Amino acid sequence: MTDQIETGVLALTKTDEILALLSSRPMTSEEIERATGLTKNKLWGLMKSPLQRMKVKRTKQGFWAIDKTYDEEIERGVKYLRSIGWIVIPPKGMK
Repeated sequence: MTDQIETGVLALTKTDEILALLSSRPMTSEEIERATGLTKNKLWGLMKSPLQRMKVKRTKQGFWAIDKTYDEEIERGVKYLRSIGWIVIPPKGMK
């Protein structure tokens, strides 16, 4: 089942919906909760994977934002290297 959200982007999952919202501008947890109807715990649970994959970030001011340095090709490369036994760590300055 799919949902049409305010941005006009077709979202397949709640995570996709959140990412679509963040593509327009950084948002606070409260703004995302109001827009999606999620609780704070559910929001954090859904954003755990994108945070670990560095697809989104939390700013010091408490905003969620799409990480402009995220690249799917790099993610695929990291996944491949880890699958063959390499240990991959982010460069200094990145989480």
